[in-house]
Amino acid sequence: MKENNITNEDLARMVGQGFLEVNEKLERMQEKNEKRFSGLEQGQQDIKLRLNEHAFQMDVCDLQKCVTILERKAQS
Repeated sequence: MKENNITNEDLARMVGQGFLEVNEKLERMQEKNEKRFSGLEQGQQDIKLRLNEHAFQMDVCDLQKCVTILERKAQS
């Protein structure tokens, strides 16, 4: 059986390399997540704008109904 003579320096180098690899993976994941979150935020903004526009249209419609009712009452 072959013996592995690993020094403390070798072990430290291997552990350090492992940490660097994990750090690189985490950075890539963070970049991907930031892109996803910015896309979600934009989608939320679009939804809010559409809902606000819809609410405004409903208000205008309600006001038009009120004006129509008042006009009819004023004519009678």
